[in-house]
Amino acid sequence: MILRGNGIKTTVVAGIVTHGCVMSTVTDAPFFDYYPVVLRNCVASHTQRLHDAAMLLMSYSKDVVDSKEVLEIWRGEHFGSL
Repeated sequence: MILRGNGIKTTVVAGIVTHGCVMSTVTDAPFFDYYPVVLRNCVASHTQRLHDAAMLLMSYSKDVVDSKEVLEIWRGEHFGSL
């Protein structure tokens, strides 16, 4: 309700357990009319193989970027594909 009330359309996702909570959040966001952006350098898992697999799957259909790119966009320093 808070996001909708403020006109938020994009969610920037960071967190742990890339293959679990992060991927679930990214997968579910479009069902609630949000566009997810995954911060590549701000997600992790306890198992590198599972992390890599989740990142590969998410990169096929979602924007996966470094946090630096998002900060540049928020500061107005860069106009990218977000």
